[in-house]
Amino acid sequence: MKFRNKFLKYYMVSMAEDDSGGDNGGDNNGDGDGGDPPADPGDGASGSGDAGYWPDDWQTKFAKDDDKRAATAGRYSSPEAVFDALVAAQQRISAGEIKAVLPENPTDDELSAWRKDNGIPEKPDEYKFSREVPEEDKPFFEDHATRAHGANYTPDQLNAVTDWYYESQEKQIEERETLDSSQRQETLDALNLEWGGNFRRNVNMVENLLSKLPEAVREDFKGARLPDGTGVFNNADVMRAFANLALELNPAGTVTPIDGDPMKGVTSEIEEIETFMKENRAAYNKDEKKQSRLRELYEIRENLTRKAG
Repeated sequence: MKFRNKFLKYYMVSMAEDDSGGDNGGDNNGDGDGGDPPADPGDGASGSGDAGYWPDDWQTKFAKDDDKRAATAGRYSSPEAVFDALVAAQQRISAGEIKAVLPENPTDDELSAWRKDNGIPEKPDEYKFSREVPEEDKPFFEDHATRAHGANYTPDQLNAVTDWYYESQEKQIEERETLDSSQRQETLDALNLEWGGNFRRNVNMVENLLSKLPEAVREDFKGARLPDGTGVFNNADVMRAFANLALELNPAGTVTPIDGDPMKGVTSEIEEIETFMKENRAAYNKDEKKQSRLRELYEIRENLTRKAG
């Protein structure tokens, strides 16, 4: 209270001395004397709401011909309001709501003090992540913490970037899985139309061929991607190539060998279907599966013959 009274008295006296002749405009006492300053508010003077308590040009006097000061003074209705704002600002500073600005080119001591005031650890490895970082990601985030510390990131800022990173990764994985499923279905639909009755056989033969790869690399190989991001086996040309390769390696395909001889099995099944065709032509013409199987067996026989020769 004493400080407030002295503050108000100081400005009252200053304004009185600044007036020409010291009569303060003749509005405060009515006798034209003007030599005495207004009474100290702490000594029983009325508040700022009384007419004439503050000079009308108090804002101009505070501004001292400075436009910025004038703009600041214009935000307040009276010097008492200025004082209230000053007290409120000091309270916010004391409460830690207002932080000091880091000086340009600070000394080590200034930087250390500023970081402590803003909750920034002294060393990068003292940051605490708000989420569990997988072991394989730790080198990346150790570098991230070092760079963040050099840029004076608060722990909240560091963790905001970390959360963004993982959320972005999860979103990309979800989008990739959706696209993979769509591309896989498109490829299988196209091959189904192209291969017809041989579709299931060819797909199974590709799967059987891939199963021959060493287990340690099998899933990595099947999950490989082309330069545009498409899964290798979501590409129709790759599937065709592997189906052809599987047939070359095993021309008998899905034929059950007789006495261990694939050609005997193929010949036996061809004879069986051809006999059915001769004896039941009408039924054969309606049976697309038998027709497709016979064509497949002819192709297998040709491949076996070519491989043997």
